[in-house]
Amino acid sequence: EEALHLSPESARLCGEFDLNPFGVISSGALLVGCPESASAAIIDALSQAGIRTDAVAAVRPVEFGLKLRRGRNLVPLPRFAVDEITRLFAS
Repeated sequence: EEALHLSPESARLCGEFDLNPFGVISSGALLVGCPESASAAIIDALSQAGIRTDAVAAVRPVEFGLKLRRGRNLVPLPRFAVDEITRLFAS
């Protein structure tokens, strides 16, 4: 969870409107899946181009499920029936 970048503006809006940042539409975000051996070169190339880049996930066997690391704990990754922005305007 700590590895995911949240801009100060996004953090403020999520706090103000009680939105879970994991359920907010991430326009402009790019998630790249690649072999672990290629990640350093990809991160370096994107960083040199001025694009903020972080390694945030790893592929595990399907039985592991989708997990989020919170400190030292692994918790289920939240799922959203609709994105948080839609929920905000629907309520």
